[in-house]
Amino acid sequence: MTTQEKIGMSIGAVVTLLKREFPDVDISISKIRFLEDQGIVEPARTASGYRQFGSEDIERLRYCIKMQSENFLPIKVIREHLEKIDRGFVPQVNTDPEPQVPTVIGHPATVDPLALSGDSLDAVELSHEELANVGGMSVKEIVELQNQKFITFRPGSESFGSDALAVVKYVAQLKARGLDSRHLNPIKNAASRQADLIESTMGLGMGKAPTDMSETIENVNSLAALSLGLERELLSAQLRETLGTNDANSKP
Repeated sequence: MTTQEKIGMSIGAVVTLLKREFPDVDISISKIRFLEDQGIVEPARTASGYRQFGSEDIERLRYCIKMQSENFLPIKVIREHLEKIDRGFVPQVNTDPEPQVPTVIGHPATVDPLALSGDSLDAVELSHEELANVGGMSVKEIVELQNQKFITFRPGSESFGSDALAVVKYVAQLKARGLDSRHLNPIKNAASRQADLIESTMGLGMGKAPTDMSETIENVNSLAALSLGLERELLSAQLRETLGTNDANSKP
């Protein structure tokens, strides 16, 4: 990002920039004004009324021009894509132009126990239907998980975040292996007890805000990782005993 982009570019400068990036596309001032009229961008205005395009405006124009020239998408569809991207979806510009939900889950043995880095857990906004579609479940099952407090809306909104998506993906995998909500409740209750323990250890939830949020997040992550690691080892040991093997290389 250039300094000029940070402070705002005139419409003429934007046209010059985009012409260099898309030499085979007819880009003009009237085209940029048309895309503004269609709601693709909303540039700021100077006191004299001149348009000032910021870096976000330019990225949206780049995306729009690319989708038009390479995927032949109409403005209406591109506008819908941008609305999804504004809600945290990841833009796809190759074989599948449809924005996708970012990956938020890995293998249970390797996934980061907590990803508490600012707003990263709530970077995406999903409706019931979108969460069901991406998570591989029905809308009815999503509503049931919400009623059972397995997932909740993002604070102050009526949409789900990446944390809810991670839970849904795990639940879908467990259900595919024969577990239902009755079996999942003990897992949720165990997680609640661990959260209570960590909150108590850290002195959280007592009406006093942490003085150093980054240090608090680091400590919470550390405690969560250790707690989950201990739980995993105890579970493996118990199941090895049940299976009649003490071979640590044969962990369930």
